[in-house]
Amino acid sequence: MLNKEQLSHLMKTANDLNMRMVPVSEVSEKALHNAVNSYAQEACHETVYGMRDTTLPKNGKKGYLLTDQALYNENFSYIKWQSSGLNRLPLEGLISVVPDDIRHYQIAEYRDGQKIVFWSGAVYEESVLAILREAIKFEEEKAGSKEEVAAESEPEVREKQVTPKQEPTPSEPEKDSDLAAQVQPLLKDIPDGIKEPETVQTSQHVEKSTLQKKVEKILEEQFDVEFRDEEGYLNERSSLREDMLADSLDMADLVMDLEAEFGVEIPEQDVENFRTPGDIVSYLEKKGVKA
Repeated sequence: MLNKEQLSHLMKTANDLNMRMVPVSEVSEKALHNAVNSYAQEACHETVYGMRDTTLPKNGKKGYLLTDQALYNENFSYIKWQSSGLNRLPLEGLISVVPDDIRHYQIAEYRDGQKIVFWSGAVYEESVLAILREAIKFEEEKAGSKEEVAAESEPEVREKQVTPKQEPTPSEPEKDSDLAAQVQPLLKDIPDGIKEPETVQTSQHVEKSTLQKKVEKILEEQFDVEFRDEEGYLNERSSLREDMLADSLDMADLVMDLEAEFGVEIPEQDVENFRTPGDIVSYLEKKGVKA
């Protein structure tokens, strides 16, 4: 289990990378209840420390939950063919996290030989990997402390085993299986964060085009949301499905509004590429739409 100081450090790591995880004392009882029921069932047996609610109504059904034993997120189990329960990434015993051969998929490896393949997502991927890197450091420190204690107690034990007529048994060479030495080479393989092209932040001072403003206005009216060039508000990189909770019916209504506003026809197969407001603007620009 992680102690309070370690948990505070992980919270700060997340917040430094804009995940904005808040202490559980500031989370509503309803949101916490929904989180445990929807994607963090095992957290009911652990001490919850912080939460990042990614739903706009703040109902807690999606997000990240940090406990004294694990990190939870509904998208960790994005790999549908794997067994259930992969919303949970244990932090204790973690020795490495390396990218899989599929983009955004990672492999968490543990001291007991367990391996968990999970999807870290694109929006908060850098934050998730940073938290896991810090958890690995905690494990290294723990392993180092145990070795120091063993090294200090070892001479005393050997002295008691030596008979008066025997020469003291020379100390054994240190074993080559030092955990920290094994883990360190693996750390360099952990990426600092794989960014999709649409997630690269642009300057907040860039003037929005008239077309972008019109698209955002349509989204604001349909989803009852607000766009601003401020932290905590939606922007051109926000996810239509995750941040605005758009389902297939919502997307159909959105296409009708866009076709009526801009006088274009949008085939159904093109709608599958609408992941963010920026995708919509780029698509309309390629269609020759001028607001």
